[in-house]
Amino acid sequence: QYLSNTRRFDEDSIQNIMNNTVILCGAPENQQEIFAALGLTNVSLSSTSNICINGNVLSNGKCTVSGINSNINGKHTEDQNYKFSDFYEDLFEDFSSNNDFIEYDNDYNECNVNIVINNEMFVDGAMSLDGNININSDCISINDICFSGRVENSGSIILCSRSGNINIDSTNVNLNGLIYAPYGNVNITSSENVSINGVVIANEINIQAQCININYNDSVFSTVKSYLNFLNGKKEIAVSGDLCSNN
Repeated sequence: QYLSNTRRFDEDSIQNIMNNTVILCGAPENQQEIFAALGLTNVSLSSTSNICINGNVLSNGKCTVSGINSNINGKHTEDQNYKFSDFYEDLFEDFSSNNDFIEYDNDYNECNVNIVINNEMFVDGAMSLDGNININSDCISINDICFSGRVENSGSIILCSRSGNINIDSTNVNLNGLIYAPYGNVNITSSENVSINGVVIANEINIQAQCININYNDSVFSTVKSYLNFLNGKKEIAVSGDLCSNN
């Protein structure tokens, strides 16, 4: 019942997405099997000030980084052929084992000055929040997730769109955890700062902000590693090469 609105993809479409995957890895250089991953066809990080990425970058396509100061700590490789499988089914199985989650059969929309999410949520449709948003629990939506306003969370969460996009338009974005949109895009626009501590996996990533800071998070990676099943059977990745940066 939780997959009733899931978008269906034929084998060629899924293979095309997987073949164009980009993985942004954040890890200590001596622990390259540990990473924070961005699965993408295209990556665009655009800042009017500073961009800081603490970790290694693996890319099956191109990663465009533009800003006054770009600081990328780690090794970077583009035009690779790394593949991974969609782990939504396993993720949802663990999520649904918690009987305390709240289920919405249709779209969920809320507009308020302050919005606090303290209970895990499953939305069998699209999810839209507008206000000062504080997310303290996992949220899974079958279709698009749209946040407007200030977005932050204090702990580590899972923010997942099964078949749609994750769109965040905010003054400030501060997220810790897994952001997962395997068949959609993660689009984040901020007039000030974007800070992500964890893992982002999506078909395409577009981030625009005054300052962008993306950091590897060990506890989030441990969760991802338990799900991630590379199609080539490899979970350890060696990285080398350079990332092209346009300043």
